[in-house]
Amino acid sequence: GRPVPAVGLSAGLRTHYFQHGGFFRLSPRLRVRFLPDGRLSFGVGYSRNHQFIHRLYLEQSTHADIWVLSTEAQPPGRVDHLSGGASLRASSTTFVQVETYAKHFTNLREHEASAARRSLRPVSPLLDPWIHDNRGRARGVEAMVRQRIASATWTNSYTWSTMELRNDRVSDGSWYPADWDRRHQFTSHVEVSIVDALRLGVIWVSGSGTPNTLAVDDPREPERLSPYHRMDASLRWHRDVGRGRLELKANMFNVLDRDNTWYRSPIAVARRTADGNRVGFMNVDVYDLGRRPSLEIRYAF
Repeated sequence: GRPVPAVGLSAGLRTHYFQHGGFFRLSPRLRVRFLPDGRLSFGVGYSRNHQFIHRLYLEQSTHADIWVLSTEAQPPGRVDHLSGGASLRASSTTFVQVETYAKHFTNLREHEASAARRSLRPVSPLLDPWIHDNRGRARGVEAMVRQRIASATWTNSYTWSTMELRNDRVSDGSWYPADWDRRHQFTSHVEVSIVDALRLGVIWVSGSGTPNTLAVDDPREPERLSPYHRMDASLRWHRDVGRGRLELKANMFNVLDRDNTWYRSPIAVARRTADGNRVGFMNVDVYDLGRRPSLEIRYAF
């Protein structure tokens, strides 16, 4: 038969110029695959990326996207990504892939309110509301199995990961878990073709809890929030119209309407005592979105 190539090499270099601040950056990438067309293949890769604009996320607030530009005093963020893995075509209907990665971040941003919850200092040491010079490190292992069964495709994936930040002005310069650090996550996705133009998809997401920043100052608080579980469903239909394709997709987020804790926050509450009403504080769970339908309409040409 046709010989299988022993090595596959992919390399590239992307240049960036950001006028605000006059930043010129290079983003190299390199990917090497051993036995790329074989039943069992291996690969390693490296890439560098830069971020010049930063989207702000504010708790307890719904608003349009707000972006902050990098400046000479607050330079762009950078991440170096190293990965390695293997894939196996076990059969004509079964595909298995395992990958491990390590990332190193420079100039990550975090709001002082989040950082102050982790600092032992009673008052934030910052004059600027954003810490812009955080370092970060992440590592993880991802495993995925995809199985085709008649007209259905079933994909299961598991991820173990860790994400930590460090700044000399926070928590005495020690590494601490990022707010979005989630050790374990499992996803199961089933997609079935009902007819040629109609497909039904169901996704189950399950993960361990993220860090509870209130536990830094309150020993009664758990170190991590409760586990996260959610089921989503979608129905997708398409049809050729003229020279393009019309696609309709109906989605249902959080089908089971489960209360998933997104973060915990103190709120003011009124308490009735023998001396009259008093205002105190209580830590409460703030939940992710409940059941939410949506409809997407797309025409591609």
